[in-house]
Amino acid sequence: MTSPSDNSRPADLTKLFELLVDDPLDASTRKQLELELLADAQHRQAYVEQVLIHTSLQWQYKQPASCDFESEQIHGDASSIDASTKHSRWSFRSIGLTVLAASLLFVAGLAALWQSRSAPTLATVSGANNVTFASSDPQIVVGQQLSKQVVSIESGELELVFSSGATVLLGGRTEVELVSPLLMKLNHGQVTSTVSEGAIGFKVITPNLDVVDLGTEFGVEVDAQGGTDVVVFSGQVRLERDSKALVNVGLLTEGQGVRVDQNQQVERIGHIGRESHSRGWVAKPTQNQPTASSHVIAVVWDNMRITECKDFYEVLYRGFEEDARAYVDRVHEWNGIDQGGLPNQLLGGDYIRPFNNDKYKDDYELSVTLAKPCYLYVLWDSRCDPQPWLLQQFRETEMQVALDEGPLPPDSFNQLGIGPGNELDQEHTVWVMEVAEPRTVVLGPVRSAYLGVQRSMYGVVAKAMSNQELDKLAAQRSALASTRQDQIPSDHRLEKLRSYEHPDYSFTPPSSLEEWKQRREQVKRSILVATGLWPMPEQTPAHAQVYGKVERPGYTIEKVHFESYPGHLVTGNLYRPKDGKGPYPGVLCPHGHWTNGRFMQLSEAEMAEALETGQEQHDVSGRYPLQARCVQLARMGCVVFHYDMVGYADSNQLSHRSGIRGNPSRDDGWGMASPQAELRLQNEMGVQTYNSLRALDWLTSLEDVDAERIGVTGASGGGTQTFILCAIDERPTVALPAVMVSTGMQGGCTCENAPYLRIESGNVEFAGLMAPRPLGLLTADDWTRTLLEDGYPQLQQIYRLYGKEQAVKAWAYPQFPHNYNYVSRGAMYEWFNQHLNLQQETPIVEGPFEPLTVNEMSVWTEEHPAPPPVDNYQGKLLAQMWQQTHEQIAKVLPTDAESLDEFRQLIGGGWQVILGRDVPGTGVVRPVDQRDTTADQHTVSLMLLHNTEHSEQVPALMLTPETSSGRLALWISRQGKQSVYSNGSLASEVQQLLDNGVTVLAIDLYGQGDFTPDGRSISRQRYQAAYDLPPNGSFSGYMYGYNHPLFCQRVHDILTAIAYARDLNPSKQPIYLVGMHGAGHWVAAARSQAGELVQRAVIDAGDFDFGQVTSVVAPDFVPGSVKYLGLPGLMALGAPYDTCLITNHADSDKWKLVQDAYRSSRASESLKVISDPSDEGNQQAIDWLLRDLAP
Repeated sequence: MTSPSDNSRPADLTKLFELLVDDPLDASTRKQLELELLADAQHRQAYVEQVLIHTSLQWQYKQPASCDFESEQIHGDASSIDASTKHSRWSFRSIGLTVLAASLLFVAGLAALWQSRSAPTLATVSGANNVTFASSDPQIVVGQQLSKQVVSIESGELELVFSSGATVLLGGRTEVELVSPLLMKLNHGQVTSTVSEGAIGFKVITPNLDVVDLGTEFGVEVDAQGGTDVVVFSGQVRLERDSKALVNVGLLTEGQGVRVDQNQQVERIGHIGRESHSRGWVAKPTQNQPTASSHVIAVVWDNMRITECKDFYEVLYRGFEEDARAYVDRVHEWNGIDQGGLPNQLLGGDYIRPFNNDKYKDDYELSVTLAKPCYLYVLWDSRCDPQPWLLQQFRETEMQVALDEGPLPPDSFNQLGIGPGNELDQEHTVWVMEVAEPRTVVLGPVRSAYLGVQRSMYGVVAKAMSNQELDKLAAQRSALASTRQDQIPSDHRLEKLRSYEHPDYSFTPPSSLEEWKQRREQVKRSILVATGLWPMPEQTPAHAQVYGKVERPGYTIEKVHFESYPGHLVTGNLYRPKDGKGPYPGVLCPHGHWTNGRFMQLSEAEMAEALETGQEQHDVSGRYPLQARCVQLARMGCVVFHYDMVGYADSNQLSHRSGIRGNPSRDDGWGMASPQAELRLQNEMGVQTYNSLRALDWLTSLEDVDAERIGVTGASGGGTQTFILCAIDERPTVALPAVMVSTGMQGGCTCENAPYLRIESGNVEFAGLMAPRPLGLLTADDWTRTLLEDGYPQLQQIYRLYGKEQAVKAWAYPQFPHNYNYVSRGAMYEWFNQHLNLQQETPIVEGPFEPLTVNEMSVWTEEHPAPPPVDNYQGKLLAQMWQQTHEQIAKVLPTDAESLDEFRQLIGGGWQVILGRDVPGTGVVRPVDQRDTTADQHTVSLMLLHNTEHSEQVPALMLTPETSSGRLALWISRQGKQSVYSNGSLASEVQQLLDNGVTVLAIDLYGQGDFTPDGRSISRQRYQAAYDLPPNGSFSGYMYGYNHPLFCQRVHDILTAIAYARDLNPSKQPIYLVGMHGAGHWVAAARSQAGELVQRAVIDAGDFDFGQVTSVVAPDFVPGSVKYLGLPGLMALGAPYDTCLITNHADSDKWKLVQDAYRSSRASESLKVISDPSDEGNQQAIDWLLRDLAP
């Protein structure tokens, strides 16, 4: 340790100082030192400072003369000692030795020396903020130098900078004693210390604890009972007592804190409260400690125990702003999603800095005690499925914020941005709870659903309510109370969303062949709709090119490309047998997601492992397994077409997984995964499936191929293509999808997913559509390992319905990983030999062959060059596909009864798949928890309509007039059942219905009323994104391929209510369906499925247009809705039943389709159009509904 005057001190004097401390001086040396000190005032000052520093350090560490800096008694680590201290030649002998040396030096002149010199400066006052002092205490000002003394303040903040470099902030009523540049006593009150590198080892001593800094910012507070709070904001500190580490604590690191009482008992600190941009803090060590009335968040606590957790939360009072640090344990920051900044509703709120690592704790609970009425917001990672605790207590808003993660890992080029919209990494949706009185709210874990996606811990913001907002909330809740159930419905839709990795896609086959055949057609149509092939595109010329023949013993290989869509090429190799006489059986081989696709080649290491484990038997066939199966099948007498999946090998016009890289939507054509493509059910799986269909078309057109003997086999993603192709086309006569079919993981690529594909279905059932044609299955040590126990028995049941149980067979190879190896290929050869009637001797042994090089396989040559790159090729391709679909649909628009039937088959068939439900059967829907009360001339019944088939519950309110006509009006509104009341009275339209003897049944659709904690409708769909992407950057097939869109779920609720109304009315009195105030699109969809059960419907269409809903999380986003003609298409399907349309634009061409449908069904008079969406128009609609009833 060097003193401030070391730089001006002569080297010989420094030598004397060191000798003084190391060993007693002889008389001559002592005299020399004395003369030097008497002759120079600066030398005297340096001497005094050196002795004081030596003395304070000796007192601090209490070390013997032979002190070892590696001793655990100091820090346990020599690296934590300041370098200048560690390498000093001082050996710190006892204080007595030092004092003795000083006294010997100054027998005559020491007193004069001290009188001529003031005490050394230990610290300087560097700042003060509203500081007050007790009247008896000396006043201290900024800039004043302080020596060894007591400093006491009554309030405010006082900042001291020690000569060692440590900065200490005194806050509130605090008393400290300055002992040395590295030592301070805290008698009572609070200090916050920031210690620079040169001051490492700075110590704060309290009545019951020593806090030793190890390079950090930390706070210490001593309360009136003698307890000590210690919190660490960065770095680490060591807690000691009598130079020994405190039991059960030892080191505290960043984000940790404890309270130590006067009996040395340790208690966790729950949270630290800090004012925005202030270094002061308030510790909250207990769950019930109150807080200042100006703060919204009073206490933050979790369910961790002291033995597990010393972490504390930080609460920044009124501190939520741009670039606000998000977590205690990360540098992440909150920012506005764009240049508009953070939402005003959040700015200036109290917010909690939690620990991001808590996202991994499945049993995590966070308790937030709120001191006043407020809006409590949760900032939720949009990649994650909202958890039940969130759905049950909070409502999703339309607000979004973003998380700027900064450099992760630390050496990343990614940096923290400044201000809104910069360097954003993750979108977070904002959920709100309106808290009307002080209370504690318990939040739960993050828990990512079934996908292994990354996730971030949620943020929490609380902002006080104004009195006006509180009064408004009270009025809303009062109105809601009369229509609300006591609890949220018990409904499976509130549970976890399904995904491609959902653990259970089992199914139960029908008990009769007739039922299975009906189900088979439904599933087949679902696949076609999902992949965009309903209607099937009209075939265009293939313009096939076959060239570049390579001769091999027993077979030949040729290069092939042809067009599936005009200009879009399918590429591959054609293997033909040399021996025998055609026509030969044909085999399609889709390759799967192997590296380089058709060009796959195992590395040396992969090949060595395959040979060692028995997966492969020969070097060449094992290294080139895709070529091996094509060669062997050709030698067995098959014509084999091995073709590229989209984006693999020579298929370079589209990239594979083209839809998951973002959300491309351009003026010159939308791209894959854009909302525009989704609205038209255009997706990569559809393109690839159509390529497979056209490959089958082309293969069966060859003169040397027997179209009655066609096999298909592929593994992994090629297995998906195998069973999908065989499900929608009857031409394949035998199939073997390898290592893909299971009741577990369903396929993780965009080429294996599409909206509506696996809702209430899955890969096992898809494979079952091959029945009764022969189907072989291969399993491995992957998601298929359980197929023999779950999946294969169900397939056997299906084949048993046909009397063909021997036509399905599964081979299990759990000893092998996910591949198509020598052993599994052998099973396939035997299966195809049997069912393609190849008449090969068994067992079939895969023989050696000369593999093709990549150049020999590639279809692109100098004479046949690859197609040149085209800007926005996928946009142009999708535009071409849409034009063709649009022309096909135009051909079935209704002009007469015959075309109306075609329209219903095509457009109605598409909507049936999208909606996925019709009216439940008799007795399926039952009322539960019904409560009846009597009102003015009617009975009020609250109940839940329980759909027993689908485990869904629909909250309902039924108003039954004293004098009933037997008729019932099902009331649908954007506000749910609470809309039957307006300003405390029945809505005028509802009153009119009751006055005419019509019972009114109002329901909350899913996401309305009783489904939400505050009764307000949700503003965004729940969404399961994939591959760590935000919702609008992710292909929606990963969500809507497994879960119904919210629009469809709401239509299901209407159909449930219609079933209840039907069962309630055995005399078959009319049922009316009323969708006013913007609810018409739901009613139109339900009407399209209900048929004659609904006698009349009022549909308030307003300006609604499915094509304008371009966010995949919007409540009314429906994939395929634009393709199947949107709201006009739905209404046209309602012909010929009575319908009243309320619209802003009655003369618009968009309604011509509806009018044509009614005209074609000879029911033009059944359609009434009201061009007035006002109250007057609504009155006209009710009058039309009641036109044959007298009040």
